[in-house]
Amino acid sequence: MQSIAHRFYRGLRSTRVGLIAFTTLALLTGVMIGFSGTPSAGTPAHPPPDPVSVQSLGPSDIKLTGRLSQTKLVQGTSDGIYLSLEVDAPAASASMTPKIATDLIVVLDHSGSMAEENRLPFARQAIIDLLNRLTAEDRFALVIFDSSAAIVSELAPVTPTERERLIPIVQTIQPGSGTNMSAGLFKARDLALRSASERSRKILLLSDGQANEGITHPTEINGIARNLSTSGLILSTIGMGLGFNETLMASLADHGMGSYAYLEHLGGLGAILAQNLSDSRHVYARSSELEITLSPGIALLDAGGYPMSQVSSTVIRVPTGQILGGVKRRLTLTFNAPTGDLGEFGLGDIRLRYRLAAGPAEVALAADKLRLAVVPQERRSEAVASVDQTVIKESWLGNNLGRLKAAYRDAVSAGDKDKAKASLDRYDNEAQKVEAALGAPIVDEKTRSELKRMEQDLDDAFAGKPAEQAQKQNRLSKKAHAEGLEAQRSK
Repeated sequence: MQSIAHRFYRGLRSTRVGLIAFTTLALLTGVMIGFSGTPSAGTPAHPPPDPVSVQSLGPSDIKLTGRLSQTKLVQGTSDGIYLSLEVDAPAASASMTPKIATDLIVVLDHSGSMAEENRLPFARQAIIDLLNRLTAEDRFALVIFDSSAAIVSELAPVTPTERERLIPIVQTIQPGSGTNMSAGLFKARDLALRSASERSRKILLLSDGQANEGITHPTEINGIARNLSTSGLILSTIGMGLGFNETLMASLADHGMGSYAYLEHLGGLGAILAQNLSDSRHVYARSSELEITLSPGIALLDAGGYPMSQVSSTVIRVPTGQILGGVKRRLTLTFNAPTGDLGEFGLGDIRLRYRLAAGPAEVALAADKLRLAVVPQERRSEAVASVDQTVIKESWLGNNLGRLKAAYRDAVSAGDKDKAKASLDRYDNEAQKVEAALGAPIVDEKTRSELKRMEQDLDDAFAGKPAEQAQKQNRLSKKAHAEGLEAQRSK
């Protein structure tokens, strides 16, 4: 199977047809909850502190816009509501970001498993290629870790002399023993904090294994990533081979405000490092998070696949990463709304908080974009007419497909072929119902081909000798995980 690298950060008129459409839409919440399992909003977390002050940046700042999948609901139904959010950042300017120069700290796993499949030689060469892209305006540092961690090179400008000094050092790194990932991250943090800088600051974590020494609990390691972010550092992660924990590596990148990538074979590693460097030169906001205050009875089921931290009974925070200048980002929020009482109501308050070089700022979604109404059964046609078919289609091609892949991945990882197949069938069946109700296709041929490919991959992953099956299932799990994140976080 080809290696893959993924980055994380793309009228109804008749009453009869309207009834079918609305009934179908009412099923979507249950269907998509089935894809994603229990919502993660209640996961214990230690969110970053509120900004001390928020500055007004005027019309040239980030714009936050949103569109609901429908604005009217029928009383007594159980409806899932999609909110398509778009974050539009202007091109980075000198007034917003200090320089295009970068402080780059590579944290390299050199555990014993890095001796397999020439992983360490590939990693060494990719780091050397990265050094050749850096200039004397940039600074570079290297941390390595196995059972312990060591600073190989302090942050220093990448002058020709420094580059010549570093390359032989990189070439001498050899495989070691265990995988103390937390020790490597702590070393990088300490190194960065004792060297003040106004540059864009990024940590790149490269690992091929499980965190099996030092701090190993995912929640605690994610806490390290959050602390890096609050210190003005961006953490991106790259999983190498098939032995690493993809859920942990992706979560670290989310909490660290960076990107996640994975490849089984490391020939493309240099290109991923180069892309991370390019991103660091176009950072508009070093970090961002959605703060969502829910109205009574409203539940947030999913936030584009990002982790959700419940900080009070009504407030949820969602880390949404660094924001690049001139780049539009889209993600879908999935809500469940009560429909027992007639009348208008709002989903709540949604604002994007972000940090510029000059300090914290925020932008709120206009309140009228979050208003809905519950209408009686006899006015069902109004609810049907309020459906935004574009949002529904985008949700099925991106967000819902990504959630499907997350459920598919979980089933494959657990060795449950039947459950993985059921998730595919559920997506396909419900999509066809919506298409019939809308009288228009929502799932394109590319997506249908993708679903067929996923079914074929599933059959192949559960065929052959047990050892072969285990490897194929691991490979398919990582592939589906990365593809799911990419589908939900379209640009």
